Amino acid sequence: MDAGEKGENCVQCKLSGKERLPEGHENEKSADVGPLPEHLWDLAKRSTSCLTEEKAKKTLKALAQYADVFSRGDMDLGRTALVKHSVNTGNSSPVKQAPRRVAPAKQEEMQQAVESMAALGLIERSDSPWSSPVVLVEKKDGTKCFCVDYRALNGVTVKDSYPLPRIDDTLDALTGAEWFSTLDLKSGYHQVEMEEEDKKKTAFTFGQGLWHFNVMPFGLCTSRGNRFICVIMDYFTKWPEAYALPNHEAGTVAEVLVDQFFTRFGVPRELHSDQGREFESRVFHECCELLGIHKTRTTPLRPQ
Repeated sequence: MDAGEKGENCVQCKLSGKERLPEGHENEKSADVGPLPEHLWDLAKRSTSCLTEEKAKKTLKALAQYADVFSRGDMDLGRTALVKHSVNTGNSSPVKQAPRRVAPAKQEEMQQAVESMAALGLIERSDSPWSSPVVLVEKKDGTKCFCVDYRALNGVTVKDSYPLPRIDDTLDALTGAEWFSTLDLKSGYHQVEMEEEDKKKTAFTFGQGLWHFNVMPFGLCTSRGNRFICVIMDYFTKWPEAYALPNHEAGTVAEVLVDQFFTRFGVPRELHSDQGREFESRVFHECCELLGIHKTRTTPLRPQ
């Protein structure tokens, strides 16, 4: 049933040219609504395309009031100062690694990436005693991702000890709610500032000088954010449990299974998984043997 059948007037946004408000409100420039910046036109059109006139005006007012929180494009990342990232290396001496040899074509791509990050204020020239090499990683779509190999730095970094979030606590917090929404950051890692005394520890080189990050780079072992999700489902009840993981190493997965799942639901008689290396490792198999779990896996024809 469309809005007309409900007896409501569906507001259509016309945001081309100079039109910034829904149809019938193009001339309204009051402080209650106000014109929208150009980078919000498409969002406003999609947000109010099937709202009533009253709801559309409230939506546009909110967009105009908080226009500065939306990214204007790739060069507008924004940044938070509520929290800063630190790298605790204790009394360790600086780790310095030489740049890796790369093909001339990749050298040019690295240079372009560095110039782009410098223009955004993400990095700056450095005289740091620390240094890590740069690696270009190819994504599935063929594009290149600028990465810094921080494994040596991570090796001397004091690891954080913090509990993983529990999915049941999150579900309990949502009980009774009717509307759910998320706000996505334009570039999560690059929007968290580094502590001033730890900036030089992020220094990197690719043969064209030394640079360090002003913001949290990707690859530090203590950087917040869990990149992987482990989903466990009971075969009979079909009850799923999902756990956020900082990595998918065998030790991490085994620890989450024991501490988060087995302690709540008991040790299963059989555990069936895919052929991921974390499930096929010696550590994981020894954990299953210790707990008396019969471990099985999918076949090569049906790997997932």
